[in-house]
Amino acid sequence: MSVILYSKDSQVLERWHQSLVRNYDKLILCKTYDCLLECVQQNNCVVLFHLCNLANNEHEFDSLMALEGNQEKILVLVNYPDVKQGANILHSGANGYTSADICSVKLKIAVEQVLNGNVWVDKEVLNQLLLRSFSIDNSINTHFSELKVLSKREKQIVEKVLKGKSNCQTASELAITERTVKTHINNIYRKTNTKSRLDLINKFQSSKFELI
Repeated sequence: MSVILYSKDSQVLERWHQSLVRNYDKLILCKTYDCLLECVQQNNCVVLFHLCNLANNEHEFDSLMALEGNQEKILVLVNYPDVKQGANILHSGANGYTSADICSVKLKIAVEQVLNGNVWVDKEVLNQLLLRSFSIDNSINTHFSELKVLSKREKQIVEKVLKGKSNCQTASELAITERTVKTHINNIYRKTNTKSRLDLINKFQSSKFELI
C-alpha cells in the first residue's frame, strides 16, 4: 500500500518524508491537490493530509472525502489541533487527527495504526474529545444497566474510558495493573463489537445501541 504525503509546505513534506522513508518503500510526495487526486486514483493508499488553513485547503479535504469509491485511509494533520475541528474531521470519516508537528516516533505509530484500520488521535486531543463528546451524567447508569454482557469490572473500566481516563490512570484508580486494564478493554471491544476508544464512545452515544 502506498503512503501519500500531501502538504503545500515543503518543510513539512520533508520532515514527514525523513520520518517515514526507512519504514515504507513507496512514499509519494504531493505539493498540489491535482497531484494528490491523480495519485489517489491510481493507488490503494494512506494519505497524510496537511490541513493547513490555506485558501481552498478545507474545500480540498471535503472534496477528497466525497470522492466516489473512496477507499483510501486519511490521516489529517493540522498546525494547531482543535477539539471541535478534530471531532468534525473524525465524524466526516477521516481515520485520524493529529498535529502536523508530531514527532517521528508518533508519526510512524500513527501511520501503522491507520494502516491496520484503527483511528489515531494524539492522547491529549483524544481525552479532550472524549470529555467534549460525552456528557457524564445520571443517564450513564441507564446505559450500564443494559450492558448485561459486561462484568462489573468491565463496566467500571467503560466508565473510566468515557471520562477520558488513560489506561495508566484507570489502573491507578481501580488498583489494578495497566496490563489488566488492557486485557479488560480488549474484552470490552470484543463484547461490544468495537475496535477503538472512539468507536466505543460513538456506540454508547447511539440511541440504537443495544446489547443482546
